[in-house]
Amino acid sequence: SPPSPATGPSPQPAPAGPSSPAGASTPQPDPVLKASADRVRSQLGGGTAFRNADTCIVCIVGGADFQKADSQALVEAIAEKLGEAAARGSMAIFVTCGMQGVQEAFAENCGDGSAVLNLMPYDETSAFLQGTDIHAGGSFEERKVIFGLVGDVYITVEGGPEV
Repeated sequence: SPPSPATGPSPQPAPAGPSSPAGASTPQPDPVLKASADRVRSQLGGGTAFRNADTCIVCIVGGADFQKADSQALVEAIAEKLGEAAARGSMAIFVTCGMQGVQEAFAENCGDGSAVLNLMPYDETSAFLQGTDIHAGGSFEERKVIFGLVGDVYITVEGGPEV
């Protein structure tokens, strides 16, 4: 017999995606912020000084303070090696959010900084000595969402629940 109007049909779980548990759905980003992320990616696309269509966007993520004694030295060593690769013409650019700690240590140690971009909200600048500031989002929260949509690869060092 058909379901009663009061209860309706039993809900069916959403199909599981390749990386989501059964029944889980992936939240969709705000269309305006998605468009901003697409604009940033296109600015970093072919024809700019930063990258061409084959370039990989590597986002650097981490805490504002180093928790372990060796973490800063590790970030600096990774940045130095990736900076050397960038100087030799690697197909990667590195994006930070202009935050102290992991991101600043990376930016300050990644070669001459020409492959580092600091994604900042409009009307804000990073205090980094290296890298080029680019802008998207009108607030920290908007920029955070856009940052999460821009990268091809994310390197994460330390941090807490907000990382």
